[in-house]
Amino acid sequence: MARGSKRGMRDGREMKLSRPPPSFRVVLSDRLDPYWNLAAEECLLDRAAQAAPVLFLWQSAPAVIIGKNQNPWRECNLPWMAKHGVLLARRISGGGAVFHDAGNLNYAFFMPREMYQAEVIFDVVLQTLSDLGFSAERTNRTSLSVDGLKVSGNAFCFRRNAALHHGTLLVSSDLEALRASLQSPPWPFETRATKSIRADVRNLSAWNPSLAVAHVRDAFVARCSEGSPMDAVDQQLDAAAVDTRVSAQTADAWLYGQTPPFEVRMPLADGAEIAMAVEKGVVTRVTCEDEGRERALRVAWAGRPFAPDKMIRNVQHRIAHVQR
Repeated sequence: MARGSKRGMRDGREMKLSRPPPSFRVVLSDRLDPYWNLAAEECLLDRAAQAAPVLFLWQSAPAVIIGKNQNPWRECNLPWMAKHGVLLARRISGGGAVFHDAGNLNYAFFMPREMYQAEVIFDVVLQTLSDLGFSAERTNRTSLSVDGLKVSGNAFCFRRNAALHHGTLLVSSDLEALRASLQSPPWPFETRATKSIRADVRNLSAWNPSLAVAHVRDAFVARCSEGSPMDAVDQQLDAAAVDTRVSAQTADAWLYGQTPPFEVRMPLADGAEIAMAVEKGVVTRVTCEDEGRERALRVAWAGRPFAPDKMIRNVQHRIAHVQR
């Protein structure tokens, strides 16, 4: 395999692990359904307290995965995503929004909580990248970068005595689709929802054009499995349990209703501005400087799901109808 630029590669110095990492049973998914794979992660976490450590590797159809406590209307461009077939999903861990497609490798480490140490898992990922020839570093609490450019984001979830540490690795993703999907709307939001930290990103293939996702997957397997056979994740999980989680993953109550309360101001075509308060994805209050408009908007939208693009398209018609 061809090596990338020297700046992006290890300089031969020995990397020090915080402590010897455990070996992992590696399980792979051949499904590109992000909802199924996220549901599988939940099921693996459910049993992680009593199981040997597991590394789950998977890819996805184009999707934006937001953190548990994020606002999808603020974090991504939902109309563009709908038009271009990019799915929206919400994961069980915190952190910021990430873009997935088949050029991105997702890794998820599961283990009893007493065994988990973040520095050790980050070291495992950094060592794996070193095995591939990359000089990566941890640039903040959750990101890994090469030459100052982000290639990986990480998030964490703890349940009872179980730990999940999962992350992304950009190998050959469609970065134009990533940027378009993660473009925030210009509306002012007031919310306590977690806001993504924007960063310049690059694919690992920018340094090594011959690198494929399969190479990165195989490097994880070689470093983590210690020769143990790999398993298909389907064989590790109860199908009915995963299907139940998929139903929850795809429900509006999770995708939108999980959003922390927020207020947003949106302009109308004639320059007027409306403000809305939203809780659990439902409009609870509508205000406008014009009293007549406010009455019309309240009748039209209070108590309904927040759907800003539909609202902006229809609001002028509603106002005109009520004011006749």
